[in-house]
Amino acid sequence: MPTLPDRGSLLVRTDFTDDAAWDQVRDEATREYGPDGFCASVEPVSDPQWAGAAWEAVKAAAPVDDDTGPSVLFIADSITFASPAHPVLVVDLADRFLSVTEFPEIANRAPFRCVTSALCDVENNLSIANLSWEDFAGNLDDGDVYRGLELPPRTAGEKADAERQARLEEQQQQLAAELRYWGGRLPSDRVRATVGNAWAMARLDIGLAEAIAAQSPDIQRSIARWVARRAYEVAGIADLDWVAPALRALDQGQQLPPPFGDRKQVWQRLRSDPRVPNGAVPSLRPGGPPNMSQPHMAVPALFNAAGPDSLDAALQALYAAAVTFGRDNYPALLEEVRRTYRL
Repeated sequence: MPTLPDRGSLLVRTDFTDDAAWDQVRDEATREYGPDGFCASVEPVSDPQWAGAAWEAVKAAAPVDDDTGPSVLFIADSITFASPAHPVLVVDLADRFLSVTEFPEIANRAPFRCVTSALCDVENNLSIANLSWEDFAGNLDDGDVYRGLELPPRTAGEKADAERQARLEEQQQQLAAELRYWGGRLPSDRVRATVGNAWAMARLDIGLAEAIAAQSPDIQRSIARWVARRAYEVAGIADLDWVAPALRALDQGQQLPPPFGDRKQVWQRLRSDPRVPNGAVPSLRPGGPPNMSQPHMAVPALFNAAGPDSLDAALQALYAAAVTFGRDNYPALLEEVRRTYRL
């Protein structure tokens, strides 16, 4: 027996005598109807292995695992293609994932037919259990076909209005997501244009990030150098003979001396120097590592402070310093920055 895809509600073709008719049925079944643009969420399946298959065989192959899967199956057979209204066979799948003993009402539900323009009515309501099988099976015409409201396809104007509304809703969703990301306050374009851990700093304290962004490049550069030094001081490495010259060069706007010309050499010196303290702090991130090495967290602050963009340098160095201070003490650092620079 051939298999069927696991993609929600399926529209399975079992008659292969007229490809043009199938194309029409498929398009009618999936197009939008009415001013609200309702459409059936179905996956068309055209596999010649199902040619001439009885609906029972298709139902048996439908990939229904539990009550979260599709509750209905649609079949386009020879009867579907023989009528201009293209009545698709609607097959109930409830007895595939529910106990007939526990729910006797689902036993022996006979399939009924539904015109393609009403397929969205059946699929939408059955998939969310808004209406029951009996609501549709009990409202068939004399030919045992459910015809629904026979809503006309949307006009071009209605579709354009719906698309504009969809774009508006998408924009609103994006705005809400951004507000959540930034903690309820959107950043300015200047802060948004920063890179790397500057964004992390802005998320940590958007008010302080914006205050720094409002300063002149000279003040921003001063903040970058100041917080880098504070990070090295709290980590206990500012006075090491191979570190102090780099901090002085940073303050004077000069090229960083060895080993700070090569980050790999800095990490090697940090590991090999027995004078480097073993201080540790908890990560700023909830659930993060509880013991992060302060010296290792501090090192990037100096490189950040020497970066080419003054705002990036200030925010990235400040974030590195905040990480060095750790989860419990970084608020004091941020307050110290505010006091020192009157932000």
